[in-house]
Amino acid sequence: MAREFTVSSYNATAGAITMVGYLPSTAPNVLIRNLRHWLSQSGSTTSAMIAVELVVQASVYPTMASPTAIAPNKRADGTASVLTGAGAATLTAGKIGITATAEGAGSKTAFHADAFNNQNGWLNVPTPDEVLEFPASFASSFGLYLPVAPSSTTGWQAGIVYGER
Repeated sequence: MAREFTVSSYNATAGAITMVGYLPSTAPNVLIRNLRHWLSQSGSTTSAMIAVELVVQASVYPTMASPTAIAPNKRADGTASVLTGAGAATLTAGKIGITATAEGAGSKTAFHADAFNNQNGWLNVPTPDEVLEFPASFASSFGLYLPVAPSSTTGWQAGIVYGER
């Protein structure tokens, strides 16, 4: 059975940045499965379309802040995840972060691009066959990325739910 965790940022300042990202752990036999992704904002009442991408990025990786918490969805799972906070540093193996302060020079490859209205928010819940999977020691980072800075950059919420197998 998979252990599941939620990582999110609240009231963040957005730009053309990675809002949530991680580089899979080198722990053997651990598969990271992205189960849900979301973005929303509370900083503007003016309607605008926002581009969003789920990306992988080859090295050099983004520099990201540590999330406040990596919360287990099933309380009996405890708090240990193979991913730990990035600590305001460039992503390294086994690190997860929020709200990039620098994107890194590595090229990004979008494998899911979408757009949404900022007053509605964006929720991506893939079907079981569409769940994104990243094996241990995967050489690229995953990112929930805004390719274009939104017109209102304040009050952004972003997050992912991921499982470990």
